[in-house]
Amino acid sequence: MQQALHGDAVRPLLEPDDGAGPRAGRLLGLPAGERRLAGLLPDHDLPGRARGAAADPGGDPRGRRRGARLRLRRGPVDRSGGRLPRPRARLPRQGAAAPPPRGCDRRDRSARRAVARWGGALVVGVTPDEVLARAVERGDPPAASACAFVGGACVYEAAFGAAPDSVFDVASVTKVVATTSVIAALVAEGALGLDEPVATHLPAFARHGKDRVTIRELLGHRSGLPAWAPLFLAGDVMEGVFDAKLERPGRRVYSDLGFLALGAMVEAITGDLAKACRTRVWEPLGIADLGYAGPWLEGRHVLPTGTTLPREPAPGQESLYTVPPQPRAPDPGQVDDDNAFALGGVAGHAGVFATARAVAEMGEAWRTGAIGSAEFLSIDPADEGPPRGLGFDVPTGPRSSFGALLGCGRAFGHLGFTGCSLWIDLDRAVTVALLTNRTFPGRHHVEGIRALRPAFHDALARAS
Repeated sequence: MQQALHGDAVRPLLEPDDGAGPRAGRLLGLPAGERRLAGLLPDHDLPGRARGAAADPGGDPRGRRRGARLRLRRGPVDRSGGRLPRPRARLPRQGAAAPPPRGCDRRDRSARRAVARWGGALVVGVTPDEVLARAVERGDPPAASACAFVGGACVYEAAFGAAPDSVFDVASVTKVVATTSVIAALVAEGALGLDEPVATHLPAFARHGKDRVTIRELLGHRSGLPAWAPLFLAGDVMEGVFDAKLERPGRRVYSDLGFLALGAMVEAITGDLAKACRTRVWEPLGIADLGYAGPWLEGRHVLPTGTTLPREPAPGQESLYTVPPQPRAPDPGQVDDDNAFALGGVAGHAGVFATARAVAEMGEAWRTGAIGSAEFLSIDPADEGPPRGLGFDVPTGPRSSFGALLGCGRAFGHLGFTGCSLWIDLDRAVTVALLTNRTFPGRHHVEGIRALRPAFHDALARAS
């Protein structure tokens, strides 16, 4: 995989060499040198080219010169030169009567460069493409794919170190696109209620005083269950969940164990978690290119996420491992999470593989109400701890991974340990999926993704 950089111009080579040589990347069907952020930058003249002039067939196909700036037209133009009646699509702004909540910094709206710092990491870029391309060129992450919708239309789709239809392990984004979604479907069917005890459907979960823990409490991460444990080391992951004791009931603590229990509950109700997600959520919504590992991944370009088994401990978890990780050849399609791997790759907290487009489409389904209800995308101000929805996270402050320019009002989403994320800005009707395999070089590579996420989302917002 290579990246050709010439000044500020970046030409991604999106697909691996298939024997015929690498092929230049395309964004929404346009050559890399002619890419437009469809809707966000609906019709621009390439810097270094006179307005309306054709590209020089004998020169640089990108037609860019170092330091040149984009010149944006006010709207798309038809071949006759007349303005099309439809307005230019753009990221919708909040109304003047509704100032951004505290923590959303809009003072740099006119800034030319998107910059994010975190520790020693620095991400700089003029456009979303450049932010992603420069990060991938450094190898942190090795690959990235992104997709954005505005007002129901796909306006941005690009990949670097991968192809737009490459498949990524989305890690904890599984909690939203699979577990929370299928629970919402079961609630709509009347098969369960959010305030029912989990033990009603999963009796073994009642051990050690967990008999009154409700589905709502697990979705909101306030059951009191521990955050995480290497249950795979004991041999039976679910027995470890059932034997877990509540630590601080009512206090919000993000817990993988809670979603392991929710996945087992769905399995107890439907007989098969993966099938329930497919038949009750993804197929009815018409969303392909996502699912738990299985035959559908055969022949697909799946990005690897690690080279050991078990995976190396995440930062801060080293003392919990009694078995040292052993080197292993990269195995694309092997879930990166060891507890999920011990369950055959199908679990409530992790295990889903997907393309960026499929994850964004799931976000759109939630944004438009095609699945779920407003109850899931709401915050109880009386809750103790960081705000959350039911199954969803909420961006907090200007240092959120959603950046400083989006998610300033009603916004929900989720992050994935492998470097993936889904964010939904309800006020602006914006949905953004960003997928990477940042764990492939090692799980301690965290600085790059922490800088990349806000820089990419801010660059996307500034393109409006």
